[in-house]
Amino acid sequence: MRGLNSAEVLWVWERGSRETPARRALTILAPVCTEATRQSLARLTLGERDARLLELRERTFGPRLSSVVRCPACDQEVQADFETKDVRVRHGAIKLSGEWRQGGIVARLRLPDGDDLEAAGRAADAGTARRELIARCILEARAVAGGVVALAALPEEFITAAAARISAADPQANIELALRCPECAHAWSELFDIADFFWTELQAYAHRLLREVHELAAAHGWSEAEVLALTPARRAAYLELVRG
Repeated sequence: MRGLNSAEVLWVWERGSRETPARRALTILAPVCTEATRQSLARLTLGERDARLLELRERTFGPRLSSVVRCPACDQEVQADFETKDVRVRHGAIKLSGEWRQGGIVARLRLPDGDDLEAAGRAADAGTARRELIARCILEARAVAGGVVALAALPEEFITAAAARISAADPQANIELALRCPECAHAWSELFDIADFFWTELQAYAHRLLREVHELAAAHGWSEAEVLALTPARRAAYLELVRG
């Protein structure tokens, strides 16, 4: 996989700004996953999708990642510096096969994909979205004593257990950073969402590219395509000359 070039970053930014987070993740991948249709990308498990996003981020911006989070104990800003290898899972998703029993219910499960995430994202709140996402991944549920159990009738403890089983089977989709506050020494875990993290970086880079295009177009009369066709090193050199 190669990284995104400057023109592709602007294309992703323009289109992704109008999309939901689930669709936006597919838009980020689209320029480099040309062998796959958008439908096939949407059918990747969330861990498979995130593995591709992580590789693309590394190819585009390098292996180093940095984020600022707030300590939940003292509200101090904490700098989190890590590398892509620190959040890359060596083994992929495990296929959920066969029946699984939880309490008095026997069920068959599958892993969620991008379509499931898109559907759950339309829920009114986070709790409803979580239940909707897990419910879509329950292929069948029946009571041990016999009889199908309606998804709406599944108890919350069953949904929680199913979520844990699904999470364990697709670990790349559930990455947590172990953090410690240097101010108060509080330790906690923070969920790392590569799709959201990468999108934030792409937005910032796109805005920088637009400013560079504006400066060089105003100074030399070049088109956007001509400015973006320059290598980053040559573009920086021209900008230095323009800025004096």
